[in-house]
Amino acid sequence: MNDFSLNSLMRVCKSCGVWKLSSDDVYCSYCGEKVASLNALLSDNIVYFGHFGAQDEIVLTLENDGQTDITVDAISIEHEWVEALYDKSIVYPSLQGVSLPYQIPSGNKWEIPLKINLIKPSSYYNCSVQVQTVAGINRMKIDVLPKPVLYTNLSYPLDDEASKIAETSVEIGKLDSSTNAPVCQLIRSSDSGKESLTCYLEIYESVVTVESVEIGLKINDEFKLSPNVSISEISPMPLVLDPAGIRRLNFTLDVNVSAFPVGEHPCIVHVRCSRIRETIIGEFFINRSSRPEIEFLRSIGNTITLPGEILVRHKDDNKDVTIELVNTGGLDVEMSNVIIESDWLEPLFEIPETLKSGQTEKLSFRANIGKFLSQLPESSEPLRLKGNLLFSFKCVEFSAYKIPDRRIELVLMIALMPIYDGIVAIDFGTANSC
Repeated sequence: MNDFSLNSLMRVCKSCGVWKLSSDDVYCSYCGEKVASLNALLSDNIVYFGHFGAQDEIVLTLENDGQTDITVDAISIEHEWVEALYDKSIVYPSLQGVSLPYQIPSGNKWEIPLKINLIKPSSYYNCSVQVQTVAGINRMKIDVLPKPVLYTNLSYPLDDEASKIAETSVEIGKLDSSTNAPVCQLIRSSDSGKESLTCYLEIYESVVTVESVEIGLKINDEFKLSPNVSISEISPMPLVLDPAGIRRLNFTLDVNVSAFPVGEHPCIVHVRCSRIRETIIGEFFINRSSRPEIEFLRSIGNTITLPGEILVRHKDDNKDVTIELVNTGGLDVEMSNVIIESDWLEPLFEIPETLKSGQTEKLSFRANIGKFLSQLPESSEPLRLKGNLLFSFKCVEFSAYKIPDRRIELVLMIALMPIYDGIVAIDFGTANSC
């Protein structure tokens, strides 16, 4: 034990200004004021699990803020997974590697590294640390918390008309987060501009103090801030997120849709938290798609008029007719149903039928034109037949996106086959004329 009594003999109680203090005085013998005091604190009282357990090193600082020298008799640590590294300890200003018991001079401090090595399933653990001196017992606690489970939720209109609000949830801190990263699907027309997405960061497990949140683009596997995807309004920080308390941190994500060509664009979420050295990262894609568009070829408005006249000569006559449609949009479309509202038409195709982006499809119908024979007197003009068709479509990749039904009027012109009133000569060729 180090003896600093010669220095202590020169000290006078600051409370009464009368009594000369001995090196081991706890109270002033004249005024009764407590003169021995030790301030004990941890550099960090929270440690988080990583991917392979909880490993960290924090510092226990013992500062003699009393008027006399004070001896640390014992430091009790509840669990063996916390170890005091006395050989690496420092007494300021110059001593190193001291051990218990140790007398700390007034005004000096002793810093002792504490090594944490907890190899157990991720959960909630704690370990008490007690420092015993003549001035009393200083009690502290180290909390080991699970690896934070955080999600960023993005809420946005799926299409220009905002007919459906979609949501994308991004897990923050997931290993190999770029694999199968979630997609923020923006189905937009070519003239789309800037949009503001409603977002929040939510905690599901552990407790964290969020210091900052950033979202940027992933370019060459690196995080890059960009004016085309940036956070504007955000809750004041630092903010403690706790599943049992405040769970969410709200913010607005501004996206300049016009700056993103059709296709997928990788983005990164950066979350920085107190007591966690590494930035916690999440990844997602902004997928800009042009809306699915179905175009019926040779249509004027919602009417398709087939060219020419179809001649009818018998009540059982049928004629196969064909229309064409093309998917001119950027997403695959399923033709899920076709309702024929005219009893003289029947489909010659099967549904459902998938039309990929840019694909043209021919649809054939059988028209029972013979049933109109009685309406075709010899001298009448061609008869105009109208067939009503109702087409239903679905977006293959995003079922939430609603494609409006299309009503098409199919028009055929039919006429009575005329009776030939001339003479037909047939030569059966009974002689070989060659």
